[in-house]
Amino acid sequence: MTDNMLNKPENWGELNPEQKREQRLNWLADSAKGIKFVSAEAEKRYKTKLQRLINVYKVKEPDRVPVAISAGETPLYANGVDYHTAIYNYEKAVQAYAKFNEEHGVELDSLSAPSIFPARVIDILDFKLYAWPGHGIPESATGYQFNEGEYMQTDEYDAFIKNPSDFWMRTYMPRMFGAFEPLRKVGPLTDIIEFPIGSLAPLASPDVQAMLQKLMDAGKEIARFGKITGKFSRQVEEKGYLLRLSRTIAHAPFDMLGDTLRGTQPIMKDMFRQPDKLL
Repeated sequence: MTDNMLNKPENWGELNPEQKREQRLNWLADSAKGIKFVSAEAEKRYKTKLQRLINVYKVKEPDRVPVAISAGETPLYANGVDYHTAIYNYEKAVQAYAKFNEEHGVELDSLSAPSIFPARVIDILDFKLYAWPGHGIPESATGYQFNEGEYMQTDEYDAFIKNPSDFWMRTYMPRMFGAFEPLRKVGPLTDIIEFPIGSLAPLASPDVQAMLQKLMDAGKEIARFGKITGKFSRQVEEKGYLLRLSRTIAHAPFDMLGDTLRGTQPIMKDMFRQPDKLL
């Protein structure tokens, strides 16, 4: 994302979809301006590959068909790094992807970034929604698994609808993360009116303080992960290569409720037993 993308023009809301799309592609083309290329050849390669993709997005004929693949974890296994190692040893993961990209960079119009997550972070927070190698499934597992459950109960729609943020913080988060269990002791933040000492009393609790320390530890690990992967991304671009551009996901509201909160069978029952609340 370039700085320009964060500074939308004042008339952004008045632009039609085609105009917004054109503006986004212009921002994409301008992204090369902020890259310190290692050579003039690298700069030319980057701009050529980028323009090739932009031409395709505009439904124009490119100089050749662009090749952009989702390599997934292939770069890891192709270079002798298993998934468990990769999600705990970010440096080894980055080295595997760098080697894969060097071998196939000429053929590809966008290269692959490490498709890993910082496992130590969710270890610290005791994340319940997934199982990953060494945590719920064997270290030899080749990916992670979703642990479906009824994380919002049948009779909790009213509480969720009335105050989603409060429900998320004091009910959902403690169920989703073992580290957030102490949040059950914290009252609604809307109780903090004028002099707040009484409402802030839970901060004196040892388990609440331990939770805050875990959040700090997780934050430091996220920063370490970001530093390593960020350096990898910069080096790829400085050498004149693009990273995969498709970095956005979206959830349909029904999937959000079914996957994240209620589970498959409960939400199917909700469709018949409490459809108005589900809607």
